[in-house]
Amino acid sequence: MTYQISGWASTPEADRVGHVVAAGAFDASIRQKGLTGPDGVRLLAFHDARLPLGRIRKLETKPKGLWMEADIDDRISYAKDLIAAVEAAGGLNFSVGFYPLDVDLIGDEQLVITRGELEEVSVVTFPANKGARMEEYKRKALREAEAAAARLKEIFA
Repeated sequence: MTYQISGWASTPEADRVGHVVAAGAFDASIRQKGLTGPDGVRLLAFHDARLPLGRIRKLETKPKGLWMEADIDDRISYAKDLIAAVEAAGGLNFSVGFYPLDVDLIGDEQLVITRGELEEVSVVTFPANKGARMEEYKRKALREAEAAAARLKEIFA
């Protein structure tokens, strides 16, 4: 069974230390790496490379930021605990792990990352970027049942 999560992996607003990741900064990296295979962008727990959670299905730059849709694989023991934490907290947050490739300095303190190599997106408790948050989370079977019910409602409405 998979657990589906989605939300903003990154937004172009200043994070807690004043850094900004510009919209589209990871697009080339995502195209190059892909989302699967040995070099793909990973879904991790707490930026820990020893804790992969499943797979990212979509990473897409939108005006508000980098939108992500992913599946947590609940066959992984620690992923079960993370799913329970997500549900208990009413959702958690996201954070990106990357290497900056091109940056601009605005004023004396604001660093703007205009291009970066995205390595991973992590589920975290406290994000550096307050806008990087989970918007939806639920079991795949529940999501599919809700979609089927909505289709039936449309047919018989």
